[in-house]
Amino acid sequence: MFSQHINHIHIDECLDHLLALYHDLRDSPAVNSREREVEFEALHILLSQNVSSLYRAWELSSNKEEHLRNALELRLSLFSGNFIRANRISKKLPLILAIGYRMRLSSIRPLLLEIYERSHRSAVGSKFPLHKLAQFLLFDTIQ
Repeated sequence: MFSQHINHIHIDECLDHLLALYHDLRDSPAVNSREREVEFEALHILLSQNVSSLYRAWELSSNKEEHLRNALELRLSLFSGNFIRANRISKKLPLILAIGYRMRLSSIRPLLLEIYERSHRSAVGSKFPLHKLAQFLLFDTIQ
């Protein structure tokens, strides 16, 4: 039986171990893995369920790596509820980070739908355009 909660815990643990290994390799002159390390650090920021990844990202944000900066801005946008900004930032991400963003977004889609539903509810029956909603939630079609 698949458990999404256990899956997220395993992803967190695997990324933690991978980043620890990259940290150990930093001192090795034979291995140049900085680009991949930054990419996985950014993925960890997007997928992590705990706040420690945000603290770690904040410490690393002094490092001017674009992937880290975008992942941190995206995660903070999601945290603050600025989903439009998060979607704009996600368009700048490379494929693996865009997939990580979609995984994060899939877990908060019910919240997004609730927010959009509440914001467009009225006595007159105002409706939010489905094509716009599909675009915000990264769905391919409105059906």
